[in-house]
Amino acid sequence: MSYLLNTLVIKTGALLLKLTRGPYPFEYFKDKTLPVADIEYKMKLIDNYHSLAYLNNKKAIKLHAGNRSITQDLIVGLVYYNEIIKTENLPQDSLFELAQMLVDKGEESDHGLVFYFNEAYSRFDLGGTYYSGLVQGKAASFFLRCYQISKDDKYKLLAKKCLLSAWSNVENGGVLRNLQNNMIWIEEYPSPKPSMVLNGFLFYIIGLAEYLTFEEDYELKPHLDLCLKSVIAWMPNYRLKNGLIYSMYRWNLCNVHYTGIMKYQFEHLYKLTNIPIFKEYADFTNGLTNWKTFNHII
Repeated sequence: MSYLLNTLVIKTGALLLKLTRGPYPFEYFKDKTLPVADIEYKMKLIDNYHSLAYLNNKKAIKLHAGNRSITQDLIVGLVYYNEIIKTENLPQDSLFELAQMLVDKGEESDHGLVFYFNEAYSRFDLGGTYYSGLVQGKAASFFLRCYQISKDDKYKLLAKKCLLSAWSNVENGGVLRNLQNNMIWIEEYPSPKPSMVLNGFLFYIIGLAEYLTFEEDYELKPHLDLCLKSVIAWMPNYRLKNGLIYSMYRWNLCNVHYTGIMKYQFEHLYKLTNIPIFKEYADFTNGLTNWKTFNHII
């Protein structure tokens, strides 16, 4: 019942926003969003993948039973890693077998590793073949954890390839969106016009930030700086008094599932970078979330 009530509230809020601000959030905000000053941050490696700390291995497998997508494979793999570092009796080989399966599903070249989707997604007007910045970021995080256990540099290289693949423009079949005022967005869904799913960009930034805790990479370091400046400039547009906008494509508000997930994402980014605004948004999304309902649907 509480989930249904939450759904009704957010749908009503979305309709009011559409009526008062027009149909397309990006158009409403694009000229109001100004660049921020350089961001100071202090990188710190954290062992577990905190963004999925609300799941254990048993729950992850139950949620994603059957034929899994790349996204689901990555969730299961990252949660399995979290279990490995908590206990000593889980076989590590299962992690590396999953890693090889993922590599086999991707398209690898000297410069990148891409995981393509070949399915239509009408919510963001997508058809044919495309890939996702969210998946590229999560895959990097997964391969980095394979590196943490094995110390095999091939996994660190795979992580970098996943991250670099995101820096191809949407117009060229990639996921990099160039915005006003020299800002960018790594799109979860490379829709015909900017969609800018906040949740998806955060997962990419987490993967990129994690990589830079392992490697002093002068090619990717400027990318992280630009990602942080861009997301921090845009984040206030997503925040409402009692809600959070899901994307800039439509006035859809995050349901209890997403506010809960994003609380963990913001905490993860704060732990990685020590940037105060991520702690502020973690507290905000924590307050938005009905945790009894969240734990029930998870």
